[in-house]
Amino acid sequence: MMGSLVPMSQNTVRVKAIDTTTNQVVDARAFIEPVHKGQETLNLPTLAFLVEHDGLGKRILFDCGGRKDYQNFALGVLKKMDEILFSMKVDKDIDEILEDAGIDLNSVDSMIWSHWHFDHHGAPERFPKSVEIVVGPGFKDLFMPGFPTRPDAILSDAYFE
Repeated sequence: MMGSLVPMSQNTVRVKAIDTTTNQVVDARAFIEPVHKGQETLNLPTLAFLVEHDGLGKRILFDCGGRKDYQNFALGVLKKMDEILFSMKVDKDIDEILEDAGIDLNSVDSMIWSHWHFDHHGAPERFPKSVEIVVGPGFKDLFMPGFPTRPDAILSDAYFE
């Protein structure tokens, strides 16, 4: 039997699940096949996670939910939203949620985006420039330059300035 792929360690992290208050109703056909009668829509809440490593004094935000002012997303996102989204409500942006919980945005070291969907990257421009945005290999090659440099872009140039 193969041993654990995770190396032995005494290090631990604390993971906090965050309700991003992003709630969407989307066209099920955009995500699943076949779609059964009466199940044409999906209700999708969105979570984020705050990972804290006390020993290193690091805080990492994994995903960020949507944004209240989603009409300010890049035009490419708005076009995609028109195709699949029936409704979206965001009560608070992730920066507000963190600050309301007493977390200084300057204490966040990194923001990891699991993927490019609009309900995962929030409004990163509201965080200090010191917060590193972490994306997978090839991500920036596919999505940058952003809007407005590329009018049909999914992401904004401002996210990576």
